Amino acid sequence: MKYLLTALLSSVLFSSTLALAQDIRTEQIRFPAGQSGTTVQDGITGYESVAYRLGAEAGQRMRVSLSASNTQTYFNVYAPGSGPGDQALANSGMIGPNVPDLNQFEGTLTVSGEYTISVYMMRAAARRDEHSDYSLEITITGATGPVVEGDYADGLQGGPDFFQVA
Repeated sequence: MKYLLTALLSSVLFSSTLALAQDIRTEQIRFPAGQSGTTVQDGITGYESVAYRLGAEAGQRMRVSLSASNTQTYFNVYAPGSGPGDQALANSGMIGPNVPDLNQFEGTLTVSGEYTISVYMMRAAARRDEHSDYSLEITITGATGPVVEGDYADGLQGGPDFFQVA
């Protein structure tokens, strides 16, 4: 009986974890030609979250601003190679060195690669299955650092490193 209960509990917890993991939608961010930023209009409900991915170079400055209809909506910024579940560079709900105000991020990037901005709702609001419409403004400005890493042919937009013409 003890083993059956343990197996049942493990199954329920594993299923819950899978359900939450499936609520993360990934979107690639591309700036319009000649622009250094863009604004995304979107929405989430409950435990849904969106991971926006965009390429940037070391030495550039990133600014992210979130305006949401639900005050329990925040975002995290992750360094290249990291994402939801990993340690974030910044949490927009905690004012600090790179977060001058709630839902604002400003920082000089130290490494080149694909950064992730994850928009989510706090657990209490998500549990109540609340909805949030939001506007996420992202800008990347400035020159790259002295060593450019990951010099992709498409400006770190996720495409190939080179093109071959036949």
